[in-house]
Amino acid sequence: MSDTGNVQRAGDTIPTWHLERPCPVMHGSLVSLCPLFRECIPLYMEWVNDVECALLIGAVPPFKREDEEAWYNRYRASRGNKGFTIVEKATSMPVGVATLDNILFNHRSATLGLILRKGSRRKGYGREAVALLVDYAFNVLNLNRLEGHVFDFNGATSAIAASLGFRIVGTLRQSVFAGGRYHDAMAYDLLAEEYRKGRTPSSVCDLVAQHQLRARRSAPRETVRTTGKGRARGLT
Repeated sequence: MSDTGNVQRAGDTIPTWHLERPCPVMHGSLVSLCPLFRECIPLYMEWVNDVECALLIGAVPPFKREDEEAWYNRYRASRGNKGFTIVEKATSMPVGVATLDNILFNHRSATLGLILRKGSRRKGYGREAVALLVDYAFNVLNLNRLEGHVFDFNGATSAIAASLGFRIVGTLRQSVFAGGRYHDAMAYDLLAEEYRKGRTPSSVCDLVAQHQLRARRSAPRETVRTTGKGRARGLT
């Protein structure tokens, strides 16, 4: 990772760090989902220590370096939690984190998590990151149900959930204290069959289809050879 300093925009300090080798797992048009990187721990720590960012995910700062290192190590080692760095494709700059938490492979379910740094919001990055994460969950991990919780003051994330087919299945009343009062959290969920219904093939499905097509084109063709004593089937 290279660090070219900070750029001041509209009162927000935006770190201009760029990953030299992002190693993307899932590609979108705006962002990619990449592994968690140890060298990004200072960025993860900066984001979660920002009170506004922390409020949106129900976290309570401050968090120390060792806290973020423990979080990083837990996600890297855990089978039941998957974490991804959201990387802006145009600049290879880390802009957030997307997670699948509490993965239960026997029930094929998981909980979604998302955090974006201030300077990268309302650009379509969050929606695309969640769309890629959902694609990964259903078409790579073969999960059947995803859920997420959105506080009632987070309209942007509620809009993302609705646009991707999630529906509200319940309300966790007064579940978070913010801005001097209690707020509700909306519980959303999405089933794999609902996700696939009427939807064009996902990026993962497209990749599989492309490989199947290449395999068919390169496979030996079956022909019929005729001999004097009858017919024999063979491959050419």
